[in-house]
Amino acid sequence: MSAAPFHIIGDNMKVFDTAKHWAGKITYAALKMFPERAKNKMALLIYLLQNEPDSLMVNYDRRKWQDVTLEKIDRHFCGLDAQSLRTIKEFILKTRVFPLANPRFHHPFIWPALCSGPEYQIWAEVETQMLEAKRKYQLGEDANELSSLVYHHGLKDLSPGLKEYIRGKVFIDAGAFVGDSSLVMLEYGPDKIIAFEPVPSIARQFEETMRRNAIPSDRVELVVRGLSDSTGEVCFCENNSGSTCDSQGGVRVDLVTLDEYLQQQLSNVACGFIKADLEGMGLAMLKGSIGTIRRDRPILSLSIYHNQEEFWGIYDLLRSLDLGYVFKIEKQCAPWENHELTLIATPSLS
Repeated sequence: MSAAPFHIIGDNMKVFDTAKHWAGKITYAALKMFPERAKNKMALLIYLLQNEPDSLMVNYDRRKWQDVTLEKIDRHFCGLDAQSLRTIKEFILKTRVFPLANPRFHHPFIWPALCSGPEYQIWAEVETQMLEAKRKYQLGEDANELSSLVYHHGLKDLSPGLKEYIRGKVFIDAGAFVGDSSLVMLEYGPDKIIAFEPVPSIARQFEETMRRNAIPSDRVELVVRGLSDSTGEVCFCENNSGSTCDSQGGVRVDLVTLDEYLQQQLSNVACGFIKADLEGMGLAMLKGSIGTIRRDRPILSLSIYHNQEEFWGIYDLLRSLDLGYVFKIEKQCAPWENHELTLIATPSLS
């Protein structure tokens, strides 16, 4: 039997996602008629019937943040604005008080306890935006990243001057996953996007996403390599959007520095934007990109939540370059979640 055309697969995925979404909303709405304790137990049971049991497991080790004090944050990030400091401290405190379960854990009776009332009310709007983006880009069930589909990795909130500053330049999507970030980036007028996704099985999903959206390879170029501070090879443990370096991992991938790749492939085009979410390799990637950053002063959107090396080191390194960047920290996730802590660095245009 021949494989189904991609547009049919995409249509079926959209129907499945929509049906699952509304079935969940109707079910949880009906549960509101029950007493509080019974309601919560039944909701949890329904969730377990819908999902794998391991989706309830804690997936961020709070021990790796135990020695991070609020005083150390104040000293280290003293150049940041007050809101950025609050965001960092909230992230650290949540890892101690309530180490968050897997982000796939969608149990709405717990959500309100993890955020303020106004934050919880924002979710209706955010959820609508995410579902609209998934339909627009024909994305499957795995593509639920608010950082890309709703927050656009910080691009949405840029000033008109900064949006014009990056227009017509090369954008880098480091840790491209299934292509959701690259599709969003296209809305901001790049010359082209270079997407790095080192895990072959995920890279194939990326290619399918581009085909479904009729995006040619000269607009979005996929590179099945990882970015680091040197060339070489590393083992990866494959786990969808959470694939990580692991000496025992079963997938071997090639590494390259961004500086070397751009010098060889696109030496005559400026880099305007770098987004990187590399499951702990963010600092190594940054060290291999210093030449590009010095030369072009691109806008940066860098994840800093995977480990302390990223958390402290990325801000330290960028600040030491003294390139006139303005820094802020955002959490590009739902208010009851505790990941996607992102450093946004924008060059001063004055």
